[in-house]
Amino acid sequence: MAEVIVVHGYAGSGKSTQCSRLEKEGYFESPVQHISAGNRLRSIRTGLTTSAYGPLINHPDAPSPLPDEVVSGAILEAVFQEPENYNTLVLIDGYPRHPTAVEAFRNELVNRSHRLLGTIALQVSMGTSVERILQRGERTGEKIKADTLQEFAIQRYELDRNTTNIAIETLAEFAPVEIVDSSGERDVVYKNFRKSIANLLTFSS
Repeated sequence: MAEVIVVHGYAGSGKSTQCSRLEKEGYFESPVQHISAGNRLRSIRTGLTTSAYGPLINHPDAPSPLPDEVVSGAILEAVFQEPENYNTLVLIDGYPRHPTAVEAFRNELVNRSHRLLGTIALQVSMGTSVERILQRGERTGEKIKADTLQEFAIQRYELDRNTTNIAIETLAEFAPVEIVDSSGERDVVYKNFRKSIANLLTFSS
C-alpha cells in the first residue's frame, strides 16, 4: 500500500522541483517516490516510457483531453514497480487537475489499495508563473496550443485557476489540504513544503 500526497500548483510553482528534492533526500527513514503527471504522459507520448495505456494515449484518434480513467491508470501504474518498495511515501504532482478527474483518481487509488493522505497546493502569482515558464522554455512532448510561449503560460494559469483550484476543493472533501506560498527562495519553500508533509502525515496517523 502506498501513502499518496497530491502536489498541486500553478505552472512554474515548483511542484517538480520540491518533489524531486524530497525524493532525493528521503523523508527521515521513509523512501519517497515522485511521479510527475505531466512528465509521465509526455514520456509515454514520446516513447521514452512503455505503458499499458500507451496504445490508448498515442492512438491517432485519442481524445483531448484523455479520459480520466486512462490518465489515472497511466500515472498510478508507475507506483511501486518492485514489491520491496511498498510503504513508500508517493508524491504525485499535477494530477488530478480538474474536479471530474478526482473520482477516477480516487477509484484507481482504491483499486490499487493506496491511501490518499492529502494535498499540498503551491501558490504563486500569474506574473511569477509566466516568468518561470519563460525561463524554463518549452518542454519536450508538451502540447502548446498558443502562438507564443507567453500566451501559453497565461492560458495555463487561467486554466489552473478555473479548474485545478476547484479540483483541490474537491480533494479537500476526502483529505486535508496544505497551502504553501512558493513565490520565495527555493530553500524557504522547501522548508515549508516539508512542514506540510509532516502535517499531512500527522493528520493521517
